[in-house]
Amino acid sequence: MKKLILLFALLSIFSTQIFCEENHTPKPYSEDEFSQPLKDLRRFEIITFGSIPFITLDATLFYSSYKWISNGFDSRYSPNPFASNQFSKDEITGIILTSVGISIGIGLTDYFINLIKRRKIRKTTIENFDDLTIIELPQQKDEKQPDTDESE
Repeated sequence: MKKLILLFALLSIFSTQIFCEENHTPKPYSEDEFSQPLKDLRRFEIITFGSIPFITLDATLFYSSYKWISNGFDSRYSPNPFASNQFSKDEITGIILTSVGISIGIGLTDYFINLIKRRKIRKTTIENFDDLTIIELPQQKDEKQPDTDESE
């Protein structure tokens, strides 16, 4: 069975090397490939999910410190976020839900800050174009074609 798996793995590696195209460079994204709401949603997702581990660690440290202080600095409740038997299932659920809620709040805050910045830039851009005057330039003759006189 192990020989069959090894043979399959080797064949798949060699077949991808033989039948793949030479150029593996992906085409870069263009500026207008994604709409602004999709870009905002992606930024919200990255910030929210990226902050969850840090917020969870902070919430665990804060809760364990609170628990330690409220129990009169008893050594059984000393803050240790990596101890597996320090919290009950309800406490773990509360810590995780709190950290997810705070992370969503951070993502929403970033979204609204960027939305306000874009509106401010758009408003100042529109205000600066209100006093523009369009002047038409006189048309020039094309220098490549000589004037022809039809009366000849």
